[in-house]
Amino acid sequence: QHVRLLQQAMKNMLASSFTFAAVHGKAGVGKTSLVTAALDGYFPDKCTYAYGRFDEPRFATPYSGLNSAFAHLLSRSSEVSLAPWRQSLRQDIGDKGQLLKAAFPALEPLLPHDDAPLSNLPAAQRFGRFVLAVSNFFSTFSNYEVPMVLVLDDA
Repeated sequence: QHVRLLQQAMKNMLASSFTFAAVHGKAGVGKTSLVTAALDGYFPDKCTYAYGRFDEPRFATPYSGLNSAFAHLLSRSSEVSLAPWRQSLRQDIGDKGQLLKAAFPALEPLLPHDDAPLSNLPAAQRFGRFVLAVSNFFSTFSNYEVPMVLVLDDA
């Protein structure tokens, strides 16, 4: 029954621009297995799948789960499949790629290779640019022909 609910959330996501599903429960009850069972085989031709974990040793590292998901995504992608994203990101991110690279080192192969140093803006303005860059990053994937499914696991 729970597997069907997650698969229905996937169908909703494929029919709209955004869907959020949360799986919660005590440690060890099989949340990761449930998500894996629901999503297994669902992705090859329908959407891009990225899975990241917030492992305990890396809890203190900001954005470690997202960085893990991006590493998973890139490890499963061919150079041919990355080319359209790379081109879109160059246009959508602009000069904010360094902000994303600093927070998400796994994205290095995907982001534009500009060596412009991070600007010396006040913290609030720099954070605002970071939020805009992250928003533009995810917009690139939602505008792409194949939607992205991002699964974050708290270990």
